Amino acid sequence: MPSFWECLYFSAVSFLGGTPAGLYAVGNWNLLAIFENLLGYLLLALFIVVLARKLIR
Repeated sequence: MPSFWECLYFSAVSFLGGTPAGLYAVGNWNLLAIFENLLGYLLLALFIVVLARKLIR
């Protein structure tokens, strides 16, 4: 069982779009990890769009 800090590290790296070295989700947690990674990319794209619209004005 991974520690809290390992889980937090995995979550942060997955959310930011990377692949944590040596850590991977197993079982049904794979879907949650995929969703978290996708959510990170979508929020990054949203941030870039909002920032660009603010700078264009």
